[in-house]
Amino acid sequence: MASNNDYYGVLGLAPSADERLIRAACRALPAVIDTTEQPATANAVNEACAVLRDAGLRCEYDAGRGGGVQQAEPVFSRPEPAGGVSYEDEAWAIAAEYHPGMLEWEQRLRRIFYPLAVSYRAYLLDSQQFSRYVEIGDRMEREFLQAYFGADPLIVEYARDLLVAGERESAIDLNKVVRVLGSSVPGSRVVETLERKLREARQPARPRPETEGASGGQWWWSDLSDTAHILGVIFFAFLLIAVLSYFLG
Repeated sequence: MASNNDYYGVLGLAPSADERLIRAACRALPAVIDTTEQPATANAVNEACAVLRDAGLRCEYDAGRGGGVQQAEPVFSRPEPAGGVSYEDEAWAIAAEYHPGMLEWEQRLRRIFYPLAVSYRAYLLDSQQFSRYVEIGDRMEREFLQAYFGADPLIVEYARDLLVAGERESAIDLNKVVRVLGSSVPGSRVVETLERKLREARQPARPRPETEGASGGQWWWSDLSDTAHILGVIFFAFLLIAVLSYFLG
């Protein structure tokens, strides 16, 4: 089965997800996605579940999908529901009373990707492995991010920071870099390069003076820093005062 759809990503799962995790995700996600407001997402979830819950179809899909870092844009470009996760709220509240740290992990995963958090809650409720919530959350987060950003720990951590900060376009750019370069460039260099571009994009460009001098170029001070410009103005002000004092004194 050859398909361009990322069925695992739609469910917030890594390709290594076991059958129980897939079943839990496929029970929860259709229940929390509004088919009226998000019909495309609802259809994608239903299609993914139809394939991944069937062992034979999943094997065919995995064979045609290929390995390596997956393309992030189709997954991370999808609109997500506002607010937190809402699935089996009463049961989740009871479990959280005895394992309150689960709430922090759910919020952590929610900031990365909504379906990832839904699948995390659904799996814990289904498996009742509440005492392992840290281990399960860490594994789900790590494997999901590695599917789109490779195994380099620096790049994976940077991808997580971008997604938590809401910088999805930057995360997609990072995914493109990893898909092209693979492991041929150190992760530290990739992070430094993309972080520099992100900082430059955040800085608004200073408008340059439109007035031109007699030579047709812009005034000489247009390329100076603001500090140098201010110091120049102060110098000329003192000079003017000195000249006026000389002639008027």
